[in-house]
Amino acid sequence: MKTLKPVGRNDECPCGSNKKFKNCCLGVFPDEKIFYEKDVISIILEKSPQFKRYYEEKRKRIHNKLFWAIKRNSTPHIKCRNGTKPSGEHIIWLKEIPPKTIKPSVIAHEMEHIILVEEGYPYTFPRNTAINFSSFVNSLLQDPLIYRRLEKYDFDVKNDYIKNIEQLCEELGFSNSPQKAPTEELEKIKWILVYTQANLIKENLSIKEDICSFNELFNKYYKEIAEEGDRLIEVIQEMGFSTIEEQNELLKHILKKYNLESILFII
Repeated sequence: MKTLKPVGRNDECPCGSNKKFKNCCLGVFPDEKIFYEKDVISIILEKSPQFKRYYEEKRKRIHNKLFWAIKRNSTPHIKCRNGTKPSGEHIIWLKEIPPKTIKPSVIAHEMEHIILVEEGYPYTFPRNTAINFSSFVNSLLQDPLIYRRLEKYDFDVKNDYIKNIEQLCEELGFSNSPQKAPTEELEKIKWILVYTQANLIKENLSIKEDICSFNELFNKYYKEIAEEGDRLIEVIQEMGFSTIEEQNELLKHILKKYNLESILFII
């Protein structure tokens, strides 16, 4: 497999403008190594008929500029992330390019986040450096919808859910081993959001088992967090989270309830 090189300053801009990169989009994500989309996804299109069908149907729904970049220094277990600037440009970061070991469904998942934004679904953006925290809030309401959408393309979303739970556990610093409950307020809120997100996805996919004894772990060692998460789940179910309007109202509620308005704003 050939080694892919990032887009050079004098190369054609990946946005398709026929201008040189330096005269077009070089400044959009200036600190990133950007690659041509066709080079990034060609290997995925070849090996995954599910992704090929997904990509052919869904790529045209992304109208704003989408860039693909490599992010080797990101958290080890996170192989793919997405981002959207307030000005509308999107980016997908991959742990490796070409994405030889990244599951096609994981890349489709990140693309679907971008499609939700393009459809008008709200998302939060950091006022400071709390980017990781912003991603927890955004995934809380978007991930249950995304898993449900990807089911239609025959992706193994149940296995992806299992891996997601394992990843969430790693991000919080534990798997099956209990850790000391967080005392810092933002960290406590993050744990509440993680617990809530995992259970919302589980209910939307009709998964009966508690993967990695996730709920048992929380209810045994972090009962206060689990109880608050259960209350938040009730609010989300009562208000609804399927439509743009419902998600917008829920994000306002969550930011106000947990005093997050000083570090995040809704776009």
